[in-house]
Amino acid sequence: MKALDADSIAVKNSQGEAAKRDIVQFVSLHDYSKLLKDANGNIIGFTDTRFAELSKEALKKIPQKFVSYVKHHDLSSQKPIPAVNTLHTIYLICAYQAKILQYKY
Repeated sequence: MKALDADSIAVKNSQGEAAKRDIVQFVSLHDYSKLLKDANGNIIGFTDTRFAELSKEALKKIPQKFVSYVKHHDLSSQKPIPAVNTLHTIYLICAYQAKILQYKY
């Protein structure tokens, strides 16, 4: 996991080229669970996982990664679609589909 996590060091491909963005987020399950061990002390799983905290940590960097993606693909310069047009289009699609469903071929 550490080899793929580009938080501190850029990940490189087989040709030695650095990745343009860090698209991987690792969260250690050990930090949010207790180890479940067998009679011999071998780790066989996890118990008492704090899923809310685990999810919060895993999702924490998504906004940063989304902004990175938008900047990389120059999507921020595009004009937003007005909400009225979007809702009107959705209405037309739904009305069209509902009309089609009324007919039996």
